[in-house]
Amino acid sequence: TVPGVSLTGTMALRLNTGADPVAMTFVVGNTPVTLSLPAGQYLELAGTGVSLDVAGQRLTGDVRIRRVVDSSGVATTRLIVSNGSLSMGGSSPVVGFNSVSGEVLLSAAGSAARLGGSLVIALPGVAATGTFALEFNSGLTPTTVGGVVLPAGPFVRLVGTGVSLSVFGQSIGGDLTFERALRADGTAVVRLALSNGRLSLGGTVVTAPLTISGLTGALVVTASGVAGALEGAVSTTIPGLSL
Repeated sequence: TVPGVSLTGTMALRLNTGADPVAMTFVVGNTPVTLSLPAGQYLELAGTGVSLDVAGQRLTGDVRIRRVVDSSGVATTRLIVSNGSLSMGGSSPVVGFNSVSGEVLLSAAGSAARLGGSLVIALPGVAATGTFALEFNSGLTPTTVGGVVLPAGPFVRLVGTGVSLSVFGQSIGGDLTFERALRADGTAVVRLALSNGRLSLGGTVVTAPLTISGLTGALVVTASGVAGALEGAVSTTIPGLSL
């Protein structure tokens, strides 16, 4: 039992403690059952429609927890999520993600993950669309997670593609990357990059009287201050005004 953490759902256990893979079929009652397992040491828990609650945040989906020990004795644990949803904000969540899928890797070298999903915001006057990926690596070497090579850490970043956020009629969108990393001396640096961006003031992308399109640039935040540059094309539909 872990305080503040609960797990509900039906799980299935698969394991192989032998050094050879297993592939066989046998009959249980009148039903043929096929057993196919990789070489050990291998252990996997799998569940469909599993709910994991941690401090009021809920992750629901199909989950596989797999632990493998290689020939050199190094153990690796993988948490694989598919068909998932993530709700943040307690019993009345205001932010969440749908269609969550991805993988979390745990080893003695650290942890790394790549999880993707579609953003959902439940706030009056606020609408958001776009696909996001959360990536992090606490280790000091590049790590492959879900077929994607993550650079050496420690870092955590949120990558948004085709993001559109509308707040009470004002709209901003584009491809966003937000990253926090540690330098070799242990100091933190935060990077925010924007490409294919647009900002509409006073209406939608079509009706706004003032629009900045083609926004690109980056900001870097450290303990010493903020540095960066953004550029884009300004246009307006206000009569008698040209920019």
